[in-house]
Amino acid sequence: MTLQYFCSLLVWYVENGLSYLFFEKLQNILVNTSVEMNPADLCILCFTCKKVNIPAVNCSARYNHGKLIVVCYRCKKESEFISIPSYKSVYTKGTCDLDAFLLG
Repeated sequence: MTLQYFCSLLVWYVENGLSYLFFEKLQNILVNTSVEMNPADLCILCFTCKKVNIPAVNCSARYNHGKLIVVCYRCKKESEFISIPSYKSVYTKGTCDLDAFLLG
């Protein structure tokens, strides 16, 4: 729970120019606890540059054969996240168009 709460403060740290402090504290939490971050969350963080990866701003992102590959522009570090597609069935009563379905 500590890790989820701390990661929710990411926007505040970045807006106040404290992204370096965020990464220091995040690394301390990961080292001192047995909690692991989600691989999808790790893709958006560059621990080498201490920056949040934003596609087309400071990193490139591409999706190829079920892998999301993020490359930091500054340090050229590459992060991968394998996404497993999931398919869900949706059933509706009667007939309706897409707008009516999305509105509920």
